[in-house]
Amino acid sequence: MTHSNVERFRFLAVVQVLTVLQRIDDWQFDAFKLNEVSGGRPLSLLSYALMKHNGLVDKFQMDDHRLVKFLMRVEDGYPNNPYHNRIHAADVLQSLHVLVVRGGLKAPDHTYCDDVSLASCYLSAIIHDFEHKGVNNDYLIRVSDGLAVLYNDRSPMENHHLAASFQLMNSDEYNFLRKMHNKQRETLRKQIIEMVLATDMKQHFAIHSIGGKTMRSSPHSTSQDGHKVVDEDQRSLVLQVALKCADLGHLASPRIVHKKWVQYLEEEFFRQGDREKQNNLSVSPLMDRDKNGISKSQVGFFDIVALPLFQSFAQAFPEATPMLDAVKDN
Repeated sequence: MTHSNVERFRFLAVVQVLTVLQRIDDWQFDAFKLNEVSGGRPLSLLSYALMKHNGLVDKFQMDDHRLVKFLMRVEDGYPNNPYHNRIHAADVLQSLHVLVVRGGLKAPDHTYCDDVSLASCYLSAIIHDFEHKGVNNDYLIRVSDGLAVLYNDRSPMENHHLAASFQLMNSDEYNFLRKMHNKQRETLRKQIIEMVLATDMKQHFAIHSIGGKTMRSSPHSTSQDGHKVVDEDQRSLVLQVALKCADLGHLASPRIVHKKWVQYLEEEFFRQGDREKQNNLSVSPLMDRDKNGISKSQVGFFDIVALPLFQSFAQAFPEATPMLDAVKDN
């Protein structure tokens, strides 16, 4: 291949990436396409683009070199699971980004998501399934996995996502936040921990119930400049529910993309069922590949889990209604 052809292919590759990134503010997004045009780097590419575009790198004087190294290291830490992989993390990041910037969390008259919280949102999505084992917490507990023992059977996977990620961030090699003010770092860490722990589906109905009531009541005081001052507990719950919606964001994807996600999740469930059989354990519901999987139970999941969650969020933040509409379409 001649030098001119190489340059041409490079140019076309850049054009393809930019074309996909132009849609990062859209309510519907194809993370598989981003994975394809980025050469298998959807998470680090999208993460860096969002942080630069929204001014967070400059705002918090992030170390650019260490930030890139951290993002790529986290991306490499996502195993090639059928579902819980780097493409899923990129999809969740984009979904959360849209909920924040277009769903009403960064409205001019309130402070649900200031710059620190925006950084918390992005980092929470980026790390939320870091080093995922491809099985659920119940399985880890049943086989006395080391993570279950370490975290006393309480959200072992989510605790690991957090602890392993913060260990990276605290090391000199990846500490891109070294110039961030201590108070801001404390807030950032607290918000990230609360958000990622909320993604444990064991906590779904409790968080949805409390978060829904909080978002509906929405008590604020008003500052002298007319902005609504949001209570920190209220902010925390709103951000938790937002990440939970984003974690299920594939439900709002274009139907062909959504179906692909369902197939991958079903295969991951079946693989857990295979391991349960190998360990002489009873096979968890919907995880026996010799029986119907989640592709046959989507209606129930929509009605019981997904729709109520998205409806509560859209009721509190009407600007997020397009995501609810997309979920209903699927």
